[in-house]
Amino acid sequence: MIYTFTFQESHYHQLRNHLLRNDNRERAAFIVCGISSVEGVEERYLSREIVTLADADLITSQQYQVSFNNNPFIKVLKEAEKKGFSVALIHNHPSNFKQFSATDDEGEQGLFQLAFNRNSSRKAYPSLILMPDGSLVGRVWNEYLETKPLSKFRIYGQRMVFDYPNKLEGY
Repeated sequence: MIYTFTFQESHYHQLRNHLLRNDNRERAAFIVCGISSVEGVEERYLSREIVTLADADLITSQQYQVSFNNNPFIKVLKEAEKKGFSVALIHNHPSNFKQFSATDDEGEQGLFQLAFNRNSSRKAYPSLILMPDGSLVGRVWNEYLETKPLSKFRIYGQRMVFDYPNKLEGY
């Protein structure tokens, strides 16, 4: 099974504007997303709505760490469950550290445990990192709190953009 994420172009630009600033700090947002499955082959997450976190909701916002009050996440989870949607977490790395850190692992494990405890869906929850150049890396957390990589990103709008992690390797 592969996992992919598709952005509406306007959502992608909204996230870039919110997350990528010139202050060298991490920020976070949530993406309410629909799920489309190709049975046993691919699970596609599709952006439906962006929920940005105001600076007032951030507990820490530093170069190598962001943490936030969980109340906005719980509210988004509740609304998403009513519609049969999922919720993805996205944050930025101001440096070009193109992988999840130990701090990310620890914080996300607790956050997605909360999501599985709160919502009845057993579908995986995506987590993404937006890099300064606009590229993405991502993974999904399953109900056993194991992660699997997001293998493809699509951005649909006036033009289509496809991004594959490690896309230059093996060609």
